[in-house]
Amino acid sequence: MATYSIYDSTEFNTMSEKQKKLFRTAIQLFASKGFSKTSTAEISRTAKVSEGLLFKTFGNKEGILSHIIRPIALNILPPNIEMALDQEGQLSLSSFVQNYYEDKISFVTDNEELIKILIREVIYDPTIIKTYQAALPKNFWESTHACLDELKQKGLIADWNNQYLFRSLNSALIVYILRNYLFETHLDPHRVDYTILATVKALQP
Repeated sequence: MATYSIYDSTEFNTMSEKQKKLFRTAIQLFASKGFSKTSTAEISRTAKVSEGLLFKTFGNKEGILSHIIRPIALNILPPNIEMALDQEGQLSLSSFVQNYYEDKISFVTDNEELIKILIREVIYDPTIIKTYQAALPKNFWESTHACLDELKQKGLIADWNNQYLFRSLNSALIVYILRNYLFETHLDPHRVDYTILATVKALQP
């Protein structure tokens, strides 16, 4: 599975060392204390970098949150038809769901602190999701529709409206992520297998 960390992004790597320190510190504090309970003064004090540089770089605390949300949105890849290929090169719904889930879980694992921040802030302020959606690449939905349409044409997935299909594909995955990374319940590692199986059954034509 491909891995991606925000710290590998071009945007992060173009920051100065002090800017990176502010950003890393903000992420750690947002993840541990929550966005609303963290102040710009605390971020700069903990990072031992001037608050003036924080304001110059990010504008304000909300600006830091935007810098966190944008790379998450840009690097959550849409489903694609290659995910449906099994080891023999044949298309199957089971392979599609498994590869899609493994890709997303891998991304979340590599960016756990960031995902915690995003989930928590969406819970406290649902309008945050609009910021996330606005940051999605323009071709995200085009690619998603193309993939789901092809799966329907080949009779591999239920012939439902694509928006409903996409929500159904992600609903069990989101619950799995919430329980593992927000509530830290440390589920049985086999639980994801059950989640994948349940999703496959739900989406069968």
